[in-house]
Amino acid sequence: MKIPKGKEDEPIIKAKAKKTPSSNKKWFFPSKLYALLDDPRNYEIIRWMDHGRSWKIIDRKGLNGVLQKYFKHESENGKSFIRSVNCWGFKV
Repeated sequence: MKIPKGKEDEPIIKAKAKKTPSSNKKWFFPSKLYALLDDPRNYEIIRWMDHGRSWKIIDRKGLNGVLQKYFKHESENGKSFIRSVNCWGFKV
């Protein structure tokens, strides 16, 4: 096999990441959670704490409606969200 040469005869190595169903969704939850927390429309329901190192649920009843906008699989009571939060190592 011949390795293609780049500038100054250095080998060009192109790596392709192998896509698997799990790798596509690996960071799906954290990025959606960040978007949820970063949206000022959700401030009265869920928001970052003043120091910015944690977040707090203000209105649990209102949270269900917001969760359905960001996480389409969410159940009515938010159990799936809490389970995901726990799986990612957040403390509830």
